[in-house]
Amino acid sequence: SCAGGQLANCADGNPCTDDACDSVDGCTHTPNQAACSDNDVCTIGDVCQEGECSPGVETLSCTDGNQCTADSCDSAAGCLFAPLDGGCSDGNACTEGDLCVDGSCLSGDPIVCADENPCTSDSCDAATGCVFTLNSAPCNDQDLCTTGDHCHLGDCIGGGVLPCND
Repeated sequence: SCAGGQLANCADGNPCTDDACDSVDGCTHTPNQAACSDNDVCTIGDVCQEGECSPGVETLSCTDGNQCTADSCDSAAGCLFAPLDGGCSDGNACTEGDLCVDGSCLSGDPIVCADENPCTSDSCDAATGCVFTLNSAPCNDQDLCTTGDHCHLGDCIGGGVLPCND
């Protein structure tokens, strides 16, 4: 009872109730909708409902964008990023066999860009991979009766007829 003398201590220690003393009813603990903490660092926007703290509708985003880690959230520790083993992509189209090691993607071996066509210059572009650029290099069209063989539009063509006048 709150009548006369010292005021009663009506604090119940619950952040989800509004504590008061009523002269007729004594201590009251009215549920509120205040912000609270459910002691889970993985939930965001916790709020009181019916006198108890309820987890928020949002969760902590634990995404590090690293393909070599397993992303998770621990209610006490928060975001965890455990290293993964296995294949990955280093983003370079000129390597193959890339591997996750200690949470990082290590580049694999360089790919070989060779089409065995003397009329293309072979190279590798990190974004697109093998590139075979047409050239006009000297070549051999395998015809003994032609001279000045050279590349044209990806093919080896003869430049002229070999004079065979003795």
